[in-house]
Amino acid sequence: MFTQLRNTILISCIQRQAHVPSTISEFSERAALLRSDTHSYTDRLAAILIKLSNLRADISAKYIVDDVEILSAAQAIESELTTWVITLPQKWAYHTFEVPERDFVPAANKAGLYPYDGRYHIYADFYISHAWNNYRAASIIANEIILGQLHRLSTQSATLSFSSESRVRCRSIRATQRQLALDICHSVPFHLDLVDAEEVQRSRPLGSVGGFILLYPLFVAACVYGTAHPVGKWVIDCYKLIRRTHGTEEALALVDILNGRLTSEGRDWAQEDPDIVEQSNVNEGKVEEVTEVSTDGNSH
Repeated sequence: MFTQLRNTILISCIQRQAHVPSTISEFSERAALLRSDTHSYTDRLAAILIKLSNLRADISAKYIVDDVEILSAAQAIESELTTWVITLPQKWAYHTFEVPERDFVPAANKAGLYPYDGRYHIYADFYISHAWNNYRAASIIANEIILGQLHRLSTQSATLSFSSESRVRCRSIRATQRQLALDICHSVPFHLDLVDAEEVQRSRPLGSVGGFILLYPLFVAACVYGTAHPVGKWVIDCYKLIRRTHGTEEALALVDILNGRLTSEGRDWAQEDPDIVEQSNVNEGKVEEVTEVSTDGNSH
């Protein structure tokens, strides 16, 4: 139950650029002493997400205004996220499968949504896949803060502005964001049981769990590319499928938000300052009602 509640609060705070209540950090530290090794990795990830949310809140409230300080804080968070991935045990590894469209056999009631790029992931369980997507969404947002600060600093320095090294770095960061967004998309068939594969059938979610836990990461993935890009269009199709098969009204609300907030196509930093941080944040609590459900259907 605590893990479920914490996930809901953390995602809400990140979306609203709000500080995470101190009690969440305190209870996380206490829970970490009593829980299994599997939970220890999600507890570590949660601690990083708390830092990310608090940084966004500090920036929004102008508690931090120095560009170098913000850049340093965001880079530290991204470094922690990278370390989290590197130290994961083998059980957390996932496998990528490819299926040509001509050979694609959709699962019952899931016709019409082919896995993006014909690829899909298989994880050990939904608890692990959910944690991976939380990591991906967090890394996308942390990297967008980094991109924003690099762009602002470039406008203050003629040397940095024309630095080929700086531009290469920004393109590399943007490529990383795009790959993370694609990885979120590739996790969808596992969550929604889109493919008629033995690996997925063995680990299918209970009830509407698979759809619920995809709402937030899919939103962030769509923000990376924009709704005119095939990825953005595919994400919208996912939301419509989640609404149709799981009865999740929040999915259609997110479709409206995406169509209303995103530009017609993705933007490159080299052309314009892309602010995914602002795009992925929804004001006035419009996405706060997204419900987090434990990934195995039980309380954690």
